[in-house]
This record gives sequence, C-alpha cells and structure tokens, in this order.
Amino acid sequence: MPLLLAWMPYILVALILVLTRLQNLPLKAWLRSVKLQFNNILGTNISTSIEPLYLPGTIFLVVIFITVFMHKMKRRRCCTTIKSFPVNITVQSMC
Repeated sequence: MPLLLAWMPYILVALILVLTRLQNLPLKAWLRSVKLQFNNILGTNISTSIEPLYLPGTIFLVVIFITVFMHKMKRRRCCTTIKSFPVNITVQSMC
C-alpha cells in the first residue's frame, strides 16, 4: 500500500474538521442547520438540541466510509473487522 494512501484517512479527518470549523465557509452553517430538538424531557421544562452533522464523530464515520472505498476493501473483510470490535455495535447486524 502506498504511503500516501495509508495516511489519507488522517489527512481527510484533519482537512474536513478544519473546513467545517472555518467561519467564512458556508459549510459550517449548512452542517449546523440540521438539528434534533428534544423538548420537555420527562415532562419537565428541560429542553435540548443536537446538531448531528456538526459532531466530530459524524466526520469520523464519513471518513471511515470513504476509506473503505479508497482502499477497495471487500465487504467480507469489512465485516470481519467490524465483528472484531470489542463492543457490540448495531453495524454488526448488517454483516
């Protein structure tokens, strides 16, 4: 595997994180425009919202999917990798 291809996931994470945090690009406003509201939690006056597309974890997931295609990984190999995770996650049911 070429060295640049091996480093590409790290480069993508850094690049996307920086681009989404810059004030003068419309990308930040677009990502923050998607919100999930939770009002009157458990019948109280407590409310909150979350911006799922702006979370760093979402960027990591996007880079994971890009990396799978960049490295031309086979579905079977991806499933084997996911099943070896120490925690049981719902993605395992897709394999």
